[in-house]
Amino acid sequence: GLFSFMSLTLYRASHHWHHAYIGDVRDEEFWPLNDPSAGKGKRRLAAFCELFLGLAWTPFLFLRSFLRKDTAVRAPAVRHLIWAELVALALFWAAIVAAVAWFGAWGVLVAGYLIPAVVAGNVQSWRKYIEHVGLTGARAVALTRSVRNPSRAGRVLAWLLFQEPYHDVHHLYPKVPQEALPTVAAAEHPLPPELPVFRTYSAALADLLRGLGDPKFGKAWAPRREGVKG
Repeated sequence: GLFSFMSLTLYRASHHWHHAYIGDVRDEEFWPLNDPSAGKGKRRLAAFCELFLGLAWTPFLFLRSFLRKDTAVRAPAVRHLIWAELVALALFWAAIVAAVAWFGAWGVLVAGYLIPAVVAGNVQSWRKYIEHVGLTGARAVALTRSVRNPSRAGRVLAWLLFQEPYHDVHHLYPKVPQEALPTVAAAEHPLPPELPVFRTYSAALADLLRGLGDPKFGKAWAPRREGVKG
């Protein structure tokens, strides 16, 4: 968490709501894409910031869920721990910046930390979007893209992504260890007809890109989509 400006306690507390209320307006991780009252311009700006400035946007998103008046993170013990971690983050980075300034090592900080961190933050955001954004529907099973690529390259990619491409299994059984997700996925038969399944990760990315001009996610969009079709 120190190197991604994140309180891990806050991440766990907020991520719980993503699993408990996936695609709901209470799913804090997808604000404002899960809110039909948010204009297209606002959602596009949020998507741009998350996909290309993920290192800054992700901490902002979680801090927003923590600091806003109607936050779901209310347990006093959890809030105290989050505040302690945020103070520790501030002190850690104050010490790092002071040391860098003292030794004049700005180039080292940029090359050794900032560039890799920006890339990593953006990769995290693209992975998140590939898994969810653009999907709408009344049932949770319709809100996750899953990749079933049995080739060696597909299995290696899934392993590199901590088996997250088996994303429906991750949501159905969140306590299953990540290394066991392929085994659980292999036992899924038949697959739910509403589940978006792709043979390759690139196909899932292409499906995301087709709807990225109007980024949205979640159950709140289902009535609107069905109304347009009707």
